[in-house]
Amino acid sequence: MEEGRSDSVYSSGEEDLFAKQSLARLRNAARWREQAQYISFEPALLMFCFAMSISEVVLANHIILQTCIVQGFDNTDCQLLSVESANSSQRAMIETQVQPMAANVTMVIVIIKSVLPALSALLLGAWSDRYGRKPTMLIASAGVLCSFFLLTALTLLSMRVTVTPWYYTAAYLPFSLLGGMTVITAAAFSYLSDVTNEQTRTMRMGFMEAAMMAGALLGFLTSSYIVEWLNVAATFLIATVLIVLAIVYIIFCTEDSIILSNDNGTREKLRDLLSCERIRELSGTFFVRRSGYVREILWAIVLLTGLTELAGGSGGVFYLFTRRKFGWDMKQFSYFQFTDVLIIIMGNVIGIPILKQLLSCSDTTVAIVSIISYIIDSLIMGFASSGWMLYLAISITVLKGTDGAALMTICSTILPTGDMAKFFTMALSLTAVVPLISAPLFTFVYNSTIQSAPEIFNFVAAGFFGVALLLMLMDESERIIECTPGADLVTEQTALRRNETERKYRYLILEPAVLLIFFAWNVSSAVFANQIVYQTCTAAFGKNESLCDQLGTENETEEIQQLEKAVQPYSANILMAKSLVESIVPAFGSMFIGPWSDRFGRKPVLVSCFTGAFLTYAIVALISFLSMYYTINPWYYVLASITTALSGGTCALITGVFCYIADVTQEKNRATK
Repeated sequence: MEEGRSDSVYSSGEEDLFAKQSLARLRNAARWREQAQYISFEPALLMFCFAMSISEVVLANHIILQTCIVQGFDNTDCQLLSVESANSSQRAMIETQVQPMAANVTMVIVIIKSVLPALSALLLGAWSDRYGRKPTMLIASAGVLCSFFLLTALTLLSMRVTVTPWYYTAAYLPFSLLGGMTVITAAAFSYLSDVTNEQTRTMRMGFMEAAMMAGALLGFLTSSYIVEWLNVAATFLIATVLIVLAIVYIIFCTEDSIILSNDNGTREKLRDLLSCERIRELSGTFFVRRSGYVREILWAIVLLTGLTELAGGSGGVFYLFTRRKFGWDMKQFSYFQFTDVLIIIMGNVIGIPILKQLLSCSDTTVAIVSIISYIIDSLIMGFASSGWMLYLAISITVLKGTDGAALMTICSTILPTGDMAKFFTMALSLTAVVPLISAPLFTFVYNSTIQSAPEIFNFVAAGFFGVALLLMLMDESERIIECTPGADLVTEQTALRRNETERKYRYLILEPAVLLIFFAWNVSSAVFANQIVYQTCTAAFGKNESLCDQLGTENETEEIQQLEKAVQPYSANILMAKSLVESIVPAFGSMFIGPWSDRFGRKPVLVSCFTGAFLTYAIVALISFLSMYYTINPWYYVLASITTALSGGTCALITGVFCYIADVTQEKNRATK
């Protein structure tokens, strides 16, 4: 027993103390929290996802429009990108010129949201093990909130003046630097690991992911209507308010799973966050020699996750692809996103229990089935000649989103309890760097083939998924897991704490909050992309608004087609820049967030990610609002990504959520959760 625990950074007495303190704190929770025993962070994550989803498409569309303006098109011409009755040939012309730049901006945004939160997650992950999950969430949420404030400001400004789309990438820096969603997710999953046992952990993880997806689902469904009834700035303002509500919920309505003595002051916690000891703890998690082939399995899972992340990097140009290939507008794309996420939710909530409990499939088998589904999905979309074929692709690949829970369950099974948060944050940080490759790669492929075969990037994605499948087929982790006593690496006090907290948080903890934040992200993604296209048309290209309004519609005029060709590359550059801002900083930050959350809690990480997202969307909303009155360069939207980047972004959020689930679930039900 003690030999198996030798990899932990804590002494047996220190770990026992943490367990006793956590159990005492949870036993002393308020009566109303006892009555709401199945919910913890889920409402906050739901609001985060809701806020992110309602703004993601909106921002992508906004980048396209502002790229159109920046490239010198008349405002009227750029408006053709958003008008269904516009001349399709003229719209296609504008799209062809605008989309390459818009794709580049999107690529930068993706990289910023992915890479930068990785470093924050690495720091905060180990930090949360000592000082709690809740402070970690709050730190990342602050960055999210800051970025959304910037995005709101930029969108408001773009209504009055011309705002270059590249500014939106800068807005995601706070989001990325503080860990963003990477830290929030890592803290949430770490919290879940704290308060569940092996019997309920998988199910709890599944429910939490379902809550995040439900938030994204609601965002996809309502984003186009919000923009239609209000405007882009109002959309980001709504997302910002949702992030504020998520942060308030985390502060006042949740309990931390890691309790420390009162001797740990704020200065000590902040100093410990940047301590080199956190880096040593993280490196030890990956490089320390373990029994059997555990270390090799961990690295294989990280590589597999990186490959799937690389293959999924086509999402930054997919909206542009649907506009170019099928003439979809923002509402049509939102419907598709809604359907896609709904099917993925069904796969996680219904598919995983069927595979695990009825068919007795291993976690490795679940991951293989998911990757095969991704390959089929990409191939069908690549060969699609009509929009209904995209719906066919997502309809027959229900299980394509189940690999994440399966892989995280494998890791939590073979790792000591004290190392789960460190591994989750380190793994997510490493994979968060992938957008540095995937975003430029898919943007380059799309821009190079936009006039001849814009669907080529789907086949590139299928190829990467194929490599991941080969790696998974060679993995013999299931045999090793059966003889690795990972479930026994906890003390009796820790087991008692998990049994107590599992009964309290059996079904829902972070799921509602994850649902809201993904709903927020996805409800705005198409609107954002469309706004970028519009402001590119009006600000970058100097076209009139009536013409730019016709972009993104089923227009058949040659003028609109040429304008679309011109605007889309410019808009793609803005979206790429935004992605870069939200990826690079969080990728590095998440390296520290995981260990930090082991000490200070998953909750602060999640709150920080929510805050960064809130600020980002607030800024985008502001810029969008201003763009209604002034010509604003769509590059200003990049600035809104700063807050998201500073708070850890998606990398920190996922790290926190997975660490939390690993904390509060057991091996038996961890994959389902």
